[in-house]
Amino acid sequence: MALPAQQQTVILQLIQAMFNAAPGAIHLEALVSPVEAGQTLADLAQSSM
Repeated sequence: MALPAQQQTVILQLIQAMFNAAPGAIHLEALVSPVEAGQTLADLAQSSM
């Protein structure tokens, strides 16, 4: 399933904030998979901090 543009943008911003790095395949997979499985972006951000 493809994520909406708004969710994609938030995930990219989370990666930048959390890892201070450009998004790579490993970071994207780690954050996109839970969102596709139904986890909210807010829960994802909270659990990753």
